[in-house]
Amino acid sequence: MPGTCCGGGVVNSTLGQLLLDEGRQIEARTVYSSALKDFSQSLRLEPQNADAHNGSGWAHFKIAESYYDSVNKVYVDKAAAQAEYEKARDSFLSAVRLDPQNANAQNGLGWTWLKLGDIQWSQGDHDAAQSSYEQALQAYANASRLAPSDPQYAVSVGNARWLVSTNLVTCRNPAATDAELTRYVGMIESAIADLDRGTELARAKKFTLDKGVGYYYRELGQLVFILASCKGQDPIARLEQSIAYYDKAIVAEPTNADYFQLRGRLTYALSLRRPDDAAGKQGHVQDLQQALSYLSFSLALAPDNHDTLNWRAVVNLALSDTQPKDTADGLAQRTAFLSAAVADRLRMLALAQNDVARNNDAMLLAAAYLRLGWNDYLRGKYQQAADAAANGIKYEPRNPALYFNQGLAELAMGDEEHARLTYDAGIGVAKQLSDDVRKAKLDEGIGDLQNLVKQKPELETAAEPILKALQAAK
Repeated sequence: MPGTCCGGGVVNSTLGQLLLDEGRQIEARTVYSSALKDFSQSLRLEPQNADAHNGSGWAHFKIAESYYDSVNKVYVDKAAAQAEYEKARDSFLSAVRLDPQNANAQNGLGWTWLKLGDIQWSQGDHDAAQSSYEQALQAYANASRLAPSDPQYAVSVGNARWLVSTNLVTCRNPAATDAELTRYVGMIESAIADLDRGTELARAKKFTLDKGVGYYYRELGQLVFILASCKGQDPIARLEQSIAYYDKAIVAEPTNADYFQLRGRLTYALSLRRPDDAAGKQGHVQDLQQALSYLSFSLALAPDNHDTLNWRAVVNLALSDTQPKDTADGLAQRTAFLSAAVADRLRMLALAQNDVARNNDAMLLAAAYLRLGWNDYLRGKYQQAADAAANGIKYEPRNPALYFNQGLAELAMGDEEHARLTYDAGIGVAKQLSDDVRKAKLDEGIGDLQNLVKQKPELETAAEPILKALQAAK
């Protein structure tokens, strides 16, 4: 907000911003209304004062913002907000008419057109919204042109392009035409160019951006990641470019746990894109190891982050699959990764905030126990295998595979009585499933039991009634 006139209005506006930042919208609205009176008084005395018009524009804009619930992402009074945005637009237009070189007013005009476009879009008036968006981009471009050495205007126009792009047909829309995709990709690429220029300029000049250099490097990483899914783009190159931006974000804010988490998730995504050749497989493992490191760094900064724990478990499960099953060392390493995944899943369950999250986490934990138990079974650690399956049953009692694996391990230890009871329980659970799923689960149980008998022929007599019960349940 300008400071060349209207001192009381500027002071009140600064206080209003502090109140908005604290979520005190009603108090902020009162303060901005007071600021608006000061600017209006100045305009009565000097109607051609561009700074006073600009100040009025910002006051109206902030009053409109005070009607927005940032937690629930809705306007508590959309009509009142729209009316204030329209007044802000008119004030900014007056300011730029009186002072065409006023970059601050052009920036305010850009923000106002953008907000009006969002409201119009939400009302179903897409033509009006598109016109507002085009006006917003032009105003932002004017601000950046008038003050090319000010990185804030460059990042603002880039951010605006991104926001406008969210209302276009995107790469994820299978019905998108080539022309629609070309327009969308062009908008994202333009946003990247503007944001990159502004952010690099701010870093070089040690200029403080409104949300910090690290925040805009993160935005750049997100924008490039969006392009990774677009037709005609090189997904590996785009993911590597996105990762490079996150690396810069981490350098700018080395204690930001979110940046480390997102860096780890991107590297995991990159691991899935590697080709299935020798070099690709090596890159896949290296990506996973790097992803694990970044996710662990994130958890060191924010130990109770549910999402980060989930992603680290996903990566540990993926790493377990990179180890051989036909060597003792490979199986032992698989156990280490699977045990780490189980530990993270347990922690996730403890942190779950509601029943939906708890049920989902319980299923994920049971799946991890299933894999851990099977790996222990392959290692010949039958008691550990039975214990892992039993733990899985505690969290997902409707999965017959857990019962069959526990019973298999018990039979391998020679505990025929418990094995039969466990298999009977698993068959009872399987009977509650749909025909196709039930048959598939029973076939898996039959195949595993037959393989055990081949390895341990002395168990054939004990296994026979269990096999008959499994086959009868089909």
